[in-house]
Amino acid sequence: MTAVLDPATMVTPGHIVDVLSTDQGTVVLVESEAEHRVVRLSLLGSEILDAVGCGTSITALEDELRHRLGDPPDGEIGPALHRALVSLAELEVVQIGSKHLFDT
Repeated sequence: MTAVLDPATMVTPGHIVDVLSTDQGTVVLVESEAEHRVVRLSLLGSEILDAVGCGTSITALEDELRHRLGDPPDGEIGPALHRALVSLAELEVVQIGSKHLFDT
């Protein structure tokens, strides 16, 4: 099962209570239904969360990440970004507009 995200899909931050960034990385405090959790973000996860801002589309997010990080070696940002977004959504760090998320 592979998640496929429509380019117009909106991505918004999850229920982030607090963010701490240091030279050693970024952690976020995420509010979930039953508890709060601390999630340590990778460099890519941190860049994604920052680029999402108050909300953005997949297309705009891809463009912003290309601007910030450059093109990946294979030139394809979409598949890696989609996998990262699904992982971040599972951790409730971001929310993905569900009406554009489907499985193939």
